[in-house]
Formats: sequence, C-alpha cells, structure tokens
Amino acid sequence: MPYDHRFGLFQAGKDGPLWRASFADLDEAKRSARILADEERQEFFVRSLEDYSEVARLFPTRNKAVDLHADSTRKFGSATWEA
Repeated sequence: MPYDHRFGLFQAGKDGPLWRASFADLDEAKRSARILADEERQEFFVRSLEDYSEVARLFPTRNKAVDLHADSTRKFGSATWEA
C-alpha cells in the first residue's frame, strides 16, 4: 500500500507556514485543523500536496464567554451598563 498523504496541515507562522501533519483524507485534515486552531488559538490551513494549492483555512473560534451588546452609538462591542 503506497504512502498516500495528499493534504498537508500547516500553521501560519511569522517566517512562513509551519508543517504540522499530512493526511490522505481532506475531511480528516479539516477536522484536525479545527481542533488545533481552537486549542492553540492559532490560524491553520490545509494545502493539497499535489499542486500546493490552499484548500481550507481555519481560524480559532471566537470566545463565546464575551457578551456583546449594542451601545448608544450602535457599535457592537463589550459594553458596560450603568444604572
């Protein structure tokens, strides 16, 4: 059975992409990238190793603990409410 890893998982770094893993299945690569992005709070992307094209980019999920409210200027952000 040939070594058939068609997708590479990379982390966006300051000096360029950092290779993290290889996968044969695109869905498995995306799933792993989502988990790593959330755990490490870093941007990850998946590239096809056949032509080195980017096929997916995953960002960390936003922190759901922050409660966003519209303030008096109709801008959204973390608001403090005074009585």
